[in-house]
Amino acid sequence: MKSRYYAVMILLCIVTIFSKSTTANADDRYVKLCERYFTEFAEDYGKFGQKDGFTYLYSDKKNTATIVAIPMEQKKVAVPEKINGKTVTKIELMDVFSCSSNYYFRDEFYGEHEDNPVPKVEYLSIPKTVKVINIYAGIGLTEGYCGELQSYLVHLKKFNVASANKWYRSYKGMLYTKNGKKLLLVPRKYALRPT
Repeated sequence: MKSRYYAVMILLCIVTIFSKSTTANADDRYVKLCERYFTEFAEDYGKFGQKDGFTYLYSDKKNTATIVAIPMEQKKVAVPEKINGKTVTKIELMDVFSCSSNYYFRDEFYGEHEDNPVPKVEYLSIPKTVKVINIYAGIGLTEGYCGELQSYLVHLKKFNVASANKWYRSYKGMLYTKNGKKLLLVPRKYALRPT
């Protein structure tokens, strides 16, 4: 009886460890892909760093950073005001998986037929320091609902903008200009709710 109990306990431990490791590996693979991509194209993008699942480009001269990739597995993502001492002034998310589709190194981290990984973020918090929010194609949040950001953040339900942010505000999970006169983005999940 005891041996059966111990066998079940060991099996449960293995399952728990495996499930945690696969979750961590999903994030870790993307972080490593970003590292490889921005190392490969450092001449085009400049200096980059990584911390807590975020990948960022930075300028020593201005002491600022641009977030280009967020943690892929977290449902609640809070963009920091500072990252490794640099003030975060921009969020310009890049779909690094798609960007690297024609390069051999992507196969080091993903199989040939794996689906495009997308962020699982449902709640995205924007700090007071962020002035610009873009998606890969360089389309900023200035035209209507910014479909590309909706297409990339497919699980997004709500924006939370710091009240001290001078450029943006959130209302009922949607993103507006600070004065509230222009609606910039309705999260995809929010927009697709039945009426």
